[in-house]
Amino acid sequence: MNRSCVYLGPELARYGFGDPHPFGTDRMACFQRAFEKRNLARHWTVMAPVTGSPEALTLFHSRDYLDLLQQKSRTGEGFLDEGDTPAFKGVLEASLSVAGSVLEWDVADPVRLSCG
Repeated sequence: MNRSCVYLGPELARYGFGDPHPFGTDRMACFQRAFEKRNLARHWTVMAPVTGSPEALTLFHSRDYLDLLQQKSRTGEGFLDEGDTPAFKGVLEASLSVAGSVLEWDVADPVRLSCG
């Protein structure tokens, strides 16, 4: 039984900040193409992204930051920090997919190194 997993899906691909940011919007598509080209699914279980709750983000960020994230997610303007991380419309929803997938993997057994 395969107990290693990778989360893939358009929900995770939305979490990107455009060029030339290192977290560009093209990185997930590039990863998925390489993953499929090498037929790595035979070694990994592919999981669909999981949408987390806004409350789950408080494990990582302050309530003030979450308020900022909600505002910037609506307008898609400005930055999420001092100028390194540009906002985009839907950034909150994209963040919830990333956090939800991480937490879904971790919640059942916080010390495990694989899923299943």
